[in-house]
Amino acid sequence: MAADISRSLRHNLESLFLGRDNGSDPQLFVGDTTSAATVDGVYSRSVSVSVPSITDPDSASVDVDVSAFAISVAVGDQVLVTPSAALPTNALLSGAYVVSTDTVRVVYTSVGGNVTGSAVNHKITVIKVTNGT
Repeated sequence: MAADISRSLRHNLESLFLGRDNGSDPQLFVGDTTSAATVDGVYSRSVSVSVPSITDPDSASVDVDVSAFAISVAVGDQVLVTPSAALPTNALLSGAYVVSTDTVRVVYTSVGGNVTGSAVNHKITVIKVTNGT
């Protein structure tokens, strides 16, 4: 009985969040239901990132090599970066994006004082999508 309930719940969640219904491919809707992007895969890994020293008020970025991922990360892929531990005092993770093949740029900002850099493990998640029409 539990398996039937979980299948039903999974189907409902896929329909609600991914636009999947009646066995179609999962789709992530961007803007409205007429322009959709197909999710080709979600890949995640833990990576050590050297958070840079930053003089307040300023920002600094670090290019992270992600060639160890099971896929080739490309410009246009969506990335989510989450520190696995506290960032150095006064450091704020302010963004991340793919800057070139297999390289993710992570941007940090100082808030309220200087940042003394240190290595922090981060979870980097890449979402590969194919743009719809």
